[in-house]
Amino acid sequence: MFPYLHDRGRVQDLERLTRHAITLARSSGNTRAEGRALGHLASAYYSAGHVRQALLLLDEAVELSEHLADDVARMCHLGNRAALLRELDQDADARATLARCLALRPDHLAPGEEAMLLGHQGYVAELTDLRSALSYHLRSRERAREAGSAVIEQVALCNMGRTHLGLGEPARALQSFEEALRVMAADGAHWNAERETRLGQAQALRALGRLGEAGEVCTALLQEAATRGDSYGRGLAEYEFGHVLRALGTNGRP
Repeated sequence: MFPYLHDRGRVQDLERLTRHAITLARSSGNTRAEGRALGHLASAYYSAGHVRQALLLLDEAVELSEHLADDVARMCHLGNRAALLRELDQDADARATLARCLALRPDHLAPGEEAMLLGHQGYVAELTDLRSALSYHLRSRERAREAGSAVIEQVALCNMGRTHLGLGEPARALQSFEEALRVMAADGAHWNAERETRLGQAQALRALGRLGEAGEVCTALLQEAATRGDSYGRGLAEYEFGHVLRALGTNGRP
Protein backbone atom coordinates (compact mmCIF):
# COMPACT_ATOMS: atom_id res chain seq x y z
CA MET A 1 0.00 0.00 0.00
CA PHE A 2 2.97 2.34 0.48
CA PRO A 3 3.31 3.70 -3.10
CA TYR A 4 -0.44 4.24 -3.44
CA LEU A 5 -0.84 6.07 -0.13
CA HIS A 6 2.43 8.00 -0.33
CA ASP A 7 1.84 9.28 -3.86
CA ARG A 8 -1.59 10.57 -2.85
CA GLY A 9 -0.42 12.27 0.34
CA ARG A 10 -2.54 10.10 2.63
CA VAL A 11 -0.08 10.47 5.48
CA GLN A 12 -2.36 9.45 8.36
CA ASP A 13 -3.40 6.20 6.66
CA LEU A 14 0.20 5.54 5.71
CA GLU A 15 1.45 6.07 9.26
CA ARG A 16 -1.22 3.82 10.77
CA LEU A 17 -0.64 0.92 8.37
CA THR A 18 3.14 1.21 8.48
CA ARG A 19 3.18 1.12 12.27
CA HIS A 20 1.10 -2.05 12.07
CA ALA A 21 3.60 -3.49 9.58
CA ILE A 22 6.48 -2.72 11.95
CA THR A 23 4.67 -4.49 14.80
CA LEU A 24 4.03 -7.56 12.64
CA ALA A 25 7.61 -7.64 11.37
CA ARG A 26 9.03 -7.46 14.89
CA SER A 27 6.68 -10.09 16.27
CA SER A 28 7.68 -12.49 13.48
CA GLY A 29 11.38 -11.66 13.60
CA ASN A 30 11.39 -10.40 10.00
CA THR A 31 14.19 -7.86 10.31
CA ARG A 32 14.32 -7.13 6.59
CA ALA A 33 10.63 -6.22 6.48
CA GLU A 34 11.04 -4.14 9.64
CA GLY A 35 13.79 -2.10 7.96
CA ARG A 36 11.64 -1.43 4.90
CA ALA A 37 8.69 -0.41 7.07
CA LEU A 38 10.87 1.93 9.16
CA GLY A 39 11.98 3.62 5.94
CA HIS A 40 8.37 3.99 4.84
CA LEU A 41 7.35 5.44 8.20
CA ALA A 42 10.24 7.91 7.94
CA SER A 43 8.83 9.01 4.57
CA ALA A 44 5.41 9.51 6.16
CA TYR A 45 6.88 11.64 8.93
CA TYR A 46 8.89 13.69 6.45
CA SER A 47 5.75 14.32 4.39
CA ALA A 48 4.06 15.63 7.54
CA GLY A 49 6.99 17.95 8.33
CA HIS A 50 8.31 15.85 11.23
CA VAL A 51 11.88 15.76 9.98
CA ARG A 52 13.63 14.94 13.27
CA GLN A 53 11.35 11.99 13.96
CA ALA A 54 11.97 10.76 10.41
CA LEU A 55 15.70 10.99 11.02
CA LEU A 56 15.47 8.80 14.14
CA LEU A 57 13.55 6.16 12.20
CA LEU A 58 16.17 6.15 9.44
CA ASP A 59 18.87 5.67 12.07
CA GLU A 60 17.05 2.51 13.14
CA ALA A 61 16.72 1.37 9.54
CA VAL A 62 20.45 1.93 8.90
CA GLU A 63 21.32 -0.10 11.99
CA LEU A 64 19.11 -2.99 10.83
CA SER A 65 20.65 -2.93 7.35
CA GLU A 66 24.11 -3.14 8.92
CA HIS A 67 22.98 -6.15 10.93
CA LEU A 68 21.70 -7.81 7.75
CA ALA A 69 24.80 -6.80 5.76
CA ASP A 70 22.40 -5.33 3.18
CA ASP A 71 24.54 -2.67 1.53
CA VAL A 72 21.92 -1.67 -1.05
CA ALA A 73 19.29 -0.97 1.63
CA ARG A 74 21.86 0.85 3.75
CA MET A 75 22.88 2.99 0.77
CA CYS A 76 19.24 4.00 0.20
CA HIS A 77 18.63 4.78 3.87
CA LEU A 78 21.85 6.80 4.12
CA GLY A 79 20.95 8.78 1.01
CA ASN A 80 17.59 9.68 2.53
CA ARG A 81 19.30 10.44 5.85
CA ALA A 82 21.71 12.85 4.13
CA ALA A 83 18.76 14.67 2.56
CA LEU A 84 17.03 15.00 5.94
CA LEU A 85 20.19 16.34 7.57
CA ARG A 86 20.44 18.86 4.73
CA GLU A 87 16.83 19.85 5.48
CA LEU A 88 17.83 20.45 9.12
CA ASP A 89 20.85 22.56 8.06
CA GLN A 90 23.23 20.04 9.63
CA ASP A 91 25.70 20.57 6.82
CA ALA A 92 28.73 18.64 8.04
CA ASP A 93 26.65 15.61 9.04
CA ALA A 94 24.80 15.70 5.71
CA ARG A 95 28.06 15.59 3.75
CA ALA A 96 29.52 12.87 5.97
CA THR A 97 26.39 10.74 5.62
CA LEU A 98 26.38 11.20 1.86
CA ALA A 99 30.02 10.07 1.74
CA ARG A 100 29.05 6.88 3.62
CA CYS A 101 26.21 6.38 1.15
CA LEU A 102 28.42 6.80 -1.92
CA ALA A 103 31.03 4.42 -0.48
CA LEU A 104 28.41 1.66 -0.69
CA ARG A 105 27.53 2.33 -4.32
CA PRO A 106 27.85 -0.86 -6.41
CA ASP A 107 29.60 -0.91 -9.77
CA HIS A 108 26.28 -0.99 -11.60
CA LEU A 109 23.05 0.75 -10.65
CA ALA A 110 19.68 0.64 -12.35
CA PRO A 111 18.80 4.03 -13.90
CA GLY A 112 16.07 4.68 -11.33
CA GLU A 113 18.41 3.99 -8.41
CA GLU A 114 21.09 6.17 -9.98
CA ALA A 115 18.57 8.96 -10.49
CA MET A 116 17.69 8.88 -6.79
CA LEU A 117 21.35 8.90 -5.78
CA LEU A 118 22.13 11.81 -8.09
CA GLY A 119 19.22 13.69 -6.55
CA HIS A 120 20.67 13.22 -3.07
CA GLN A 121 24.08 14.38 -4.31
CA GLY A 122 22.52 17.46 -5.85
CA TYR A 123 20.51 18.30 -2.75
CA VAL A 124 23.57 18.15 -0.49
CA ALA A 125 25.67 20.04 -3.08
CA GLU A 126 23.21 22.92 -2.81
CA LEU A 127 24.92 23.73 0.50
CA THR A 128 28.14 24.81 -1.18
CA ASP A 129 27.87 24.92 -4.98
CA LEU A 130 24.54 25.61 -6.66
CA ARG A 131 25.92 25.17 -10.19
CA SER A 132 27.27 21.74 -9.29
CA ALA A 133 23.94 20.91 -7.65
CA LEU A 134 22.11 21.90 -10.82
CA SER A 135 24.31 19.52 -12.83
CA TYR A 136 23.43 16.64 -10.50
CA HIS A 137 19.71 17.42 -10.73
CA LEU A 138 19.88 17.57 -14.52
CA ARG A 139 21.59 14.17 -14.67
CA SER A 140 19.02 12.83 -12.21
CA ARG A 141 16.27 13.90 -14.57
CA GLU A 142 17.99 12.23 -17.51
CA ARG A 143 18.33 8.93 -15.63
CA ALA A 144 14.73 9.15 -14.44
CA ARG A 145 13.52 9.51 -18.02
CA GLU A 146 15.72 6.58 -19.01
CA ALA A 147 14.13 4.53 -16.23
CA GLY A 148 10.62 5.66 -17.20
CA SER A 149 10.04 7.00 -13.69
CA ALA A 150 7.76 10.02 -13.87
CA VAL A 151 7.89 10.47 -10.09
CA ILE A 152 11.69 10.79 -9.92
CA GLU A 153 11.60 13.06 -12.97
CA GLN A 154 9.09 15.31 -11.19
CA VAL A 155 11.36 15.50 -8.15
CA ALA A 156 14.44 16.24 -10.29
CA LEU A 157 12.66 19.04 -12.15
CA CYS A 158 11.42 20.51 -8.89
CA ASN A 159 14.98 20.37 -7.52
CA MET A 160 16.23 22.11 -10.65
CA GLY A 161 13.64 24.84 -10.19
CA ARG A 162 14.56 25.38 -6.57
CA THR A 163 18.25 25.57 -7.47
CA HIS A 164 17.56 28.15 -10.19
CA LEU A 165 15.73 30.20 -7.56
CA GLY A 166 18.78 30.00 -5.32
CA LEU A 167 20.89 31.24 -8.23
CA GLY A 168 18.59 34.23 -8.73
CA GLU A 169 17.16 32.86 -11.99
CA PRO A 170 13.39 32.92 -11.44
CA ALA A 171 12.48 32.71 -15.14
CA ARG A 172 14.48 29.49 -15.58
CA ALA A 173 13.11 28.24 -12.26
CA LEU A 174 9.57 28.78 -13.50
CA GLN A 175 10.34 26.81 -16.66
CA SER A 176 11.50 23.85 -14.56
CA PHE A 177 8.49 23.97 -12.26
CA GLU A 178 6.08 24.19 -15.20
CA GLU A 179 7.81 21.28 -16.93
CA ALA A 180 7.40 19.25 -13.74
CA LEU A 181 3.69 20.07 -13.74
CA ARG A 182 3.40 18.91 -17.36
CA VAL A 183 5.03 15.59 -16.42
CA MET A 184 2.57 15.28 -13.54
CA ALA A 185 -0.40 15.97 -15.81
CA ALA A 186 0.75 13.32 -18.28
CA ASP A 187 1.80 10.55 -15.90
CA GLY A 188 0.07 11.16 -12.59
CA ALA A 189 1.25 13.32 -9.71
CA HIS A 190 3.19 12.39 -6.61
CA TRP A 191 1.71 14.64 -3.91
CA ASN A 192 4.98 15.57 -2.18
CA ALA A 193 6.54 16.52 -5.52
CA GLU A 194 3.39 18.36 -6.61
CA ARG A 195 3.22 20.28 -3.33
CA GLU A 196 6.87 21.38 -3.54
CA THR A 197 6.57 22.18 -7.24
CA ARG A 198 3.54 24.40 -6.79
CA LEU A 199 5.21 26.18 -3.89
CA GLY A 200 8.25 26.76 -6.08
CA GLN A 201 6.03 27.96 -8.91
CA ALA A 202 4.46 30.54 -6.59
CA GLN A 203 7.90 31.67 -5.39
CA ALA A 204 9.18 32.05 -8.95
CA LEU A 205 6.08 34.00 -10.01
CA ARG A 206 6.47 36.27 -6.99
CA ALA A 207 10.14 36.87 -7.83
CA LEU A 208 9.08 37.80 -11.36
CA GLY A 209 6.51 40.28 -10.05
CA ARG A 210 3.57 38.21 -11.28
CA LEU A 211 1.83 38.50 -7.94
CA GLY A 212 -1.73 37.80 -9.03
CA GLU A 213 -0.71 34.49 -10.59
CA ALA A 214 1.36 33.64 -7.52
CA GLY A 215 -1.68 34.23 -5.32
CA GLU A 216 -3.83 31.99 -7.53
CA VAL A 217 -1.27 29.17 -7.23
CA CYS A 218 -1.25 29.57 -3.44
CA THR A 219 -5.04 29.55 -3.27
CA ALA A 220 -5.27 26.34 -5.32
CA LEU A 221 -2.56 24.71 -3.22
CA LEU A 222 -4.33 25.65 0.01
CA GLN A 223 -7.54 24.07 -1.25
CA GLU A 224 -5.81 20.89 -2.38
CA ALA A 225 -3.88 20.53 0.88
CA ALA A 226 -7.10 20.96 2.85
CA THR A 227 -8.82 18.33 0.72
CA ARG A 228 -6.01 15.87 1.42
CA GLY A 229 -5.86 16.69 5.12
CA ASP A 230 -2.26 17.89 4.73
CA SER A 231 -1.86 20.44 7.52
CA TYR A 232 1.87 20.78 6.89
CA GLY A 233 1.31 21.52 3.21
CA ARG A 234 -1.39 24.01 4.15
CA GLY A 235 1.07 25.77 6.46
CA LEU A 236 3.69 25.96 3.71
CA ALA A 237 1.16 27.43 1.30
CA GLU A 238 -0.06 29.97 3.87
CA TYR A 239 3.52 31.05 4.54
CA GLU A 240 4.16 31.69 0.84
CA PHE A 241 0.77 33.38 0.44
CA GLY A 242 1.77 35.75 3.23
CA HIS A 243 4.81 36.83 1.23
CA VAL A 244 2.63 37.39 -1.82
CA LEU A 245 0.13 39.51 0.13
CA ARG A 246 2.91 41.55 1.68
CA ALA A 247 4.33 42.22 -1.79
CA LEU A 248 0.87 43.30 -2.91
CA GLY A 249 0.62 45.59 0.08
CA THR A 250 -2.78 44.28 1.13
CA ASN A 251 -4.39 42.06 3.74
CA GLY A 252 -6.96 40.88 1.22
CA ARG A 253 -6.94 38.37 -1.54
CA PRO A 254 -5.20 39.27 -4.82
